Amino acid sequence: MEIRVLGPVEVVGPAGTVALRGRLAALLAVLVARRGRVVSVDSLVEYVFDGHAPPGATSTLHGYVHRLRRRIPDLVCSSPGGYRLNTASVIDADLFASERLEALAASRAGDSDRCRALFEAALRRWRGRAYDCFSDREYAEAEAFGLDCEIHSAGPAHRACMSAMRNSNY
Repeated sequence: MEIRVLGPVEVVGPAGTVALRGRLAALLAVLVARRGRVVSVDSLVEYVFDGHAPPGATSTLHGYVHRLRRRIPDLVCSSPGGYRLNTASVIDADLFASERLEALAASRAGDSDRCRALFEAALRRWRGRAYDCFSDREYAEAEAFGLDCEIHSAGPAHRACMSAMRNSNY
């Protein structure tokens, strides 16, 4: 299973793509942006309802968690005081960062073919703006900005790798 945030928030599993919309997508986006950490129920209510929590929002949030778990088992873990993303989750942003770093290492080692293949694999992961419609929300803004910087820095490094390949063929 792969969680995708390099574009619209979605999950791809053996049965195909699980597109999430609205507050379910917001819930997943918060948990991915805060991966590795427990997010309190109060914070989730604030983020998922974008600061406009209706009466009964806590119960509604628990319902969203239940729906997300039903659609994607083992994705969300309960923790004292809140929820967190299952740490075994595969996230496209992490894969992108890893492939980008491996490509840079291959470039430094003079392995132009591996550099090109890794950069191209990393760049193919992008399907739009990181966190898509949540990129301006407090919980995702910093990570979306950092990912945008990484994609912009990957372009020139990829071009340098391609140039090195062309030069080595002469």
